[in-house]
Amino acid sequence: MDPQHAITDNNSNTIKKVIYRSLLTNNYPPVPANGSFNQLINSGIVNPTGVLVVPFLAPQSGTNGG
Repeated sequence: MDPQHAITDNNSNTIKKVIYRSLLTNNYPPVPANGSFNQLINSGIVNPTGVLVVPFLAPQSGTNGG
């Protein structure tokens, strides 16, 4: 955006609220059976609105019908 237009737009629209939403994903190495998971998820996010943790079961190898 042209700087002059940005200044004009900013000065004329001071009441508008801007909401920025982002999505952050992290992948972690597999945890062995009966193992524990202890990992810092992310300490740099201020005022998060939610956290979703989705565990996945690894396929078992060497079993019949799998």
